[in-house]
Amino acid sequence: MTRRHVVLAAALALVAGCVNTPIRRSAFVPRNAIPANHGAPIGDGGLKAFAQVNSFELSFGKGPVKTAKEFFERIPTEGAAGLWIPTVQAGAGIYGAPNEYIEVGAQAVYTRLDWAEPNLNGVLPFPAEHSNQHILMGGPGLRVNIPIEGVIVTPAFVFEANVAAIPQAVFVRTGNTTVGPDGEIDFPEYEFERIDKKTFILPTLAVHLTVTPLEYVHVLGVVGVQRNVKNIGFDPNIENLDNHTLSGYLHGFAGGGVEGRYQKFFATAVVHSAFAKPREIRFGLSATASAGVVFN
Repeated sequence: MTRRHVVLAAALALVAGCVNTPIRRSAFVPRNAIPANHGAPIGDGGLKAFAQVNSFELSFGKGPVKTAKEFFERIPTEGAAGLWIPTVQAGAGIYGAPNEYIEVGAQAVYTRLDWAEPNLNGVLPFPAEHSNQHILMGGPGLRVNIPIEGVIVTPAFVFEANVAAIPQAVFVRTGNTTVGPDGEIDFPEYEFERIDKKTFILPTLAVHLTVTPLEYVHVLGVVGVQRNVKNIGFDPNIENLDNHTLSGYLHGFAGGGVEGRYQKFFATAVVHSAFAKPREIRFGLSATASAGVVFN
């Protein structure tokens, strides 16, 4: 075996050693999303119904790894989260405005495991007999508008509280990594142990601004904080096998977009991104498109 092969084998063994923990967990979680009820205020006594393509993924997981930095970002470390993150989610909602200040309603979001991609290399797929996983989450929402007479900017506070059941596949290592004399890496197999499922309340709190430069055009910006779910995906502690390790965490998000509204019809497009999250949870740049009707 040449020196080059020795170096290559050592590098591969180092990578393998990072990911071949005795336990691997693969959780299917929702991706980051802006509040469902975004855009121009409904208006006094109005009713708003809409459908959304929620958080369509613009950047994550597209194409092969192109840089060394991207390669190493995808290598898991002990204790890192192991997640399947949807590239797209579908949503809908209905909100009413008893006055110009308050909007109340509810929203629902649906996504499937076969629309998802892993956040890191080495996140194991769900077994075939458990691959038909989906998330259907929803809950109430509240928006408080602060209209200012004579000003084209309308600030608002938005709150949502969605409930979601999160599924997770748990695997146990059945061997060790070995490096043969020819430099070939023999990776261990993992045996499926069980499916865990836990229900979470996932609130969102945001500050929303609507700027109306023209009668039918509304420019919007939103920034806030959201709860999501992570796990210990690459667990070095075999004594932790009976624990599901699913837990909530907070991350920030920010975005901006535009809404066109004509008579009772409207459409909205927003580009947004998450921040202040665990490094290995890679949401990427997202977009949300909405369309619906407003009755006044």
